[in-house]
Amino acid sequence: MRHSRVVKTMKTSYDTAIPPPRAVRLHIEAGNCLDIAIGNKDPAFAADLIDEAIKLARRARELTAAANDRGKFR
Repeated sequence: MRHSRVVKTMKTSYDTAIPPPRAVRLHIEAGNCLDIAIGNKDPAFAADLIDEAIKLARRARELTAAANDRGKFR
């Protein structure tokens, strides 16, 4: 008779944070803004897109941190 061994792992601070779906979408949108900004010839419009990309990326990081904060939703 075989005995299967179940190994439980403990989550540490070194584990990768799992982003929620909205954070993933915001991160992708930030990348899209940068792609458009790079190809744009108007410096003012490109600067606006870069600013927007920074805001989206920051919000994505905040959402990921909040979703992975043990005390917040558990």
